[in-house]
Amino acid sequence: MTIPKHLRDRLGIKPGEQVEFSEGDNGLVLRKSDQMVRIRRVYGSLQLPRSVDELIEEMRGPAEFPQEP
Repeated sequence: MTIPKHLRDRLGIKPGEQVEFSEGDNGLVLRKSDQMVRIRRVYGSLQLPRSVDELIEEMRGPAEFPQEP
């Protein structure tokens, strides 16, 4: 979808940025997507059976650190 330049400039929409549409009284309403709001809604909701470090070690194996010369 192409958004006219004067509207992109006024709304501060940059290439690749996500937008949201909603239904208004007189048609569609376009807004910049606030991705941080979405992130804040789910932040802390993931309950893991073990610590992140333990899960990563399980997936990748133990960390290897370079030996000092």
